[in-house]
Amino acid sequence: MRVLIPAGLAALAALPFLAPSHITYLAAVIASTSIIVAGLNVVTGLAGQISIAQASFAALGAYGTAQLASLAGLPHWIGLPAVSVATALVGYLFGLLSLRVADHYLALATMALCAIVQLLLIHLEDWTGGAVGLPVPPLEIGGATLTRPAQLYAVIMPCAVLTAWLLHALMRSRTGRAFAALRLSEVATPILKNRPEPVPEEEVARLLQPEDLAAMAVFVATLPAHVCLSEMLTTPTHMRGLAAGARKIAAMP
Repeated sequence: MRVLIPAGLAALAALPFLAPSHITYLAAVIASTSIIVAGLNVVTGLAGQISIAQASFAALGAYGTAQLASLAGLPHWIGLPAVSVATALVGYLFGLLSLRVADHYLALATMALCAIVQLLLIHLEDWTGGAVGLPVPPLEIGGATLTRPAQLYAVIMPCAVLTAWLLHALMRSRTGRAFAALRLSEVATPILKNRPEPVPEEEVARLLQPEDLAAMAVFVATLPAHVCLSEMLTTPTHMRGLAAGARKIAAMP
């Protein structure tokens, strides 16, 4: 891994000098898309929560940045961070409203947000341009316009690499481990007390307890060296039927 990462970074740095322009442009598009997908990876891949609203937040950021550049004349270097903070605030407020729902109800709530944003973007034609969209002013640095694929690549790819590094750091942090604890089932952590509608004590008692996860970690750590544990599924006892069904579905060809 210590060799692969520097080699990969070196390959990314050399790509715009060695590859044709259309390949460089395609790599820049993939890198920009990976930044959007990174947020979905945290919500769905790490925390195991189903969200269909990721495209809505990307749309709010894109249209907001384009409007600040077109109407207010703000360069993208100022408009993009400002709109990112505003979009994050929208996501935080939506998250507060979604604390009362879980599982497929959370997916339906995010689907509703996606539908609302899509309808607004289509019908507010004076602000969004409707189905046609908006012309976006090009990136500029010191009066130089960045329109060539190699120039766009030089801006987007470092941002994508930084996003991947931040995602990796989050997964290894205490917050990332707390997200991962929600993937299969909720754990009886103090954060449950912060919900607008407190979770009843009898429901908390049915959840996985922190000491349960600690005992599982000790069990894995004390396994003999010749044992390879490829997967472990841990759920509360009352969810054993659901867990068995999930295993059967996963085993289907």
